[in-house]
Amino acid sequence: SPCTMAKRDLEDLFHIYELFPRGCKTASDCAGFYYRVSSCDRAVVMKKQDLKTAAEKELLKRQQAARAICEPDPVACSPAPFEAACVQGVCSDKSP
Repeated sequence: SPCTMAKRDLEDLFHIYELFPRGCKTASDCAGFYYRVSSCDRAVVMKKQDLKTAAEKELLKRQQAARAICEPDPVACSPAPFEAACVQGVCSDKSP
């Protein structure tokens, strides 16, 4: 569906390491960010840092595209809990 494709396009952005680095030494290097389309979606766990301008512009563009195509959630969700961790030098979400 167009919604699934738009969400996948947004998700693909999070795997561009130059824009969304995940390298870490300890768990305190990592944090969770609620960048996905729905308020019910899990956080993106990555290295704590300010987004570069290029990343922020592309993120906003893809978020807006997905939100315009996808039906809004019928309910508002509390942010999904996450456990930011540094696993083998990569920021990860260890929550179940």
